[in-house]
Amino acid sequence: MSFSGDVKREISKVNYDNRCCKVAELSALLLTCGRIVLKGRMRFEVLVVTMENNVAYKIIELVKALYGIRADICVSRNRRLNKNSKYSLTFYDSAAVTKMLEETTILSYDDEGFCNISHKDWQRLFVCEDCCNAFLRGVFAGAGSVNNPVKYNHMEFVIYDSDFATAFCEYLNSRDIRCKMLERDKGFYMVYLKEAECIVDVLRAIGAATALFSYENIRIKKNIKNKVTRIVNCEMANQNKSIEAGLAQKRYIEYIVEKKGWGYLPKTLKSVAECRMEAPDVSLTELGQMLSPPLGKSGVNHRMNKIKEMAEELMLQYGDEADAVISEE
Repeated sequence: MSFSGDVKREISKVNYDNRCCKVAELSALLLTCGRIVLKGRMRFEVLVVTMENNVAYKIIELVKALYGIRADICVSRNRRLNKNSKYSLTFYDSAAVTKMLEETTILSYDDEGFCNISHKDWQRLFVCEDCCNAFLRGVFAGAGSVNNPVKYNHMEFVIYDSDFATAFCEYLNSRDIRCKMLERDKGFYMVYLKEAECIVDVLRAIGAATALFSYENIRIKKNIKNKVTRIVNCEMANQNKSIEAGLAQKRYIEYIVEKKGWGYLPKTLKSVAECRMEAPDVSLTELGQMLSPPLGKSGVNHRMNKIKEMAEELMLQYGDEADAVISEE
């Protein structure tokens, strides 16, 4: 099963004692994967389609517990994917269905008694703090998916109504769960999250504790691996830079000795030059420890700069180019 499937299976087992939370979760499920079928004047049927058996059972459980409505269940094979089953739940026309649509804020009436179907009044269902998380759980169960963090951080909600998608995106941002919305050519809207911290906040809110721990564990391992890689790359870069600088200093010394001999170098510079010729690949700090008495990094660097200046003065006298001298093998 996919990571998203594991999350949905886990959250389908979360239950609330408060009726208001159950209504909020059911409202989210109907808004994301439900459809209203008008059968006549003020006669409605509700069709819910989902690819997740756990989600289907959750919807059946909520509708039966809240309104005593039994569902007509149809299971069919998804020919496109050729591996998943599609669960179609039909709740037939009855006063209880109308009541369900009214309580979940999907169905409302204006002052003149005309019926309206709305996808943006659901925040009225948030009676208690748990209602907010119950609604978010329902939206994820009905329209959400999350990538395994081993690959990359991505959570999305596929929504087919623009009003609901816009309101839901604004709601997540109001909870400091940073997200964006895209309109797709196929007639649906995608609300998506890219930040790992925000994805973790959603998993925590919907009660996916096991998935949350798994997500955090993988994320920590990735961060440690990336940090170690950066440190190794940095150390390798510094080491390569140190070796290149040491080889350049060695060539300066070789040029001075070739043109003027070792006697041309003052005693303080000669000792550093001899050590550099013996160990062209060590750092300035290590080079300073080879001297007697030992010398600090800044002192060694100062003397190597003096040697470089002397070599460049000789190059001017003999008409040699510095780049040609340094690049010699």
